[in-house]
Amino acid sequence: MLFKNVGEYQDIQYRNVISRYYTVSPEEMPDTYNAFLDDVRKAGYTLRGPFFYTINSKLEENQDVLMELFIPVEEEYIEDALPKDFLYHSMFQVLNTVSTRILEPDDESVREGIDFLAGYIHFRDYKELTPPFFFTTTIDEKFYTDIKVGVLK
Repeated sequence: MLFKNVGEYQDIQYRNVISRYYTVSPEEMPDTYNAFLDDVRKAGYTLRGPFFYTINSKLEENQDVLMELFIPVEEEYIEDALPKDFLYHSMFQVLNTVSTRILEPDDESVREGIDFLAGYIHFRDYKELTPPFFFTTTIDEKFYTDIKVGVLK
């Protein structure tokens, strides 16, 4: 269920963030999240969280998805520890986001949330600067996904 409200003036800011791009089918996404986190642990890093990701392509049926996965970690950069496709960011930030929240997300409600934010950005005459960022949390045994998009106001 999409909450039809928008939060503004929120930032995404983390130190010591590891990321990696993947191209996978929608069905492979959950396994890819776990493999990413396992690879980061195997490289000697301690996960600090929260895990988040972007989807950098259109969500079309029967098409692969280009996404970037992110996880903040405790440690500073460890020389030669990460596999070559992984990126280390000493500071990761996206300023000025607009966001909305989905309760018990599924494919349809996520698409609805993205469309809702796109309409809001257009209505407010903002310029979209980033792909949508997705943060999933559990509160009182309920799953929520926050969708955040960096904008220029």
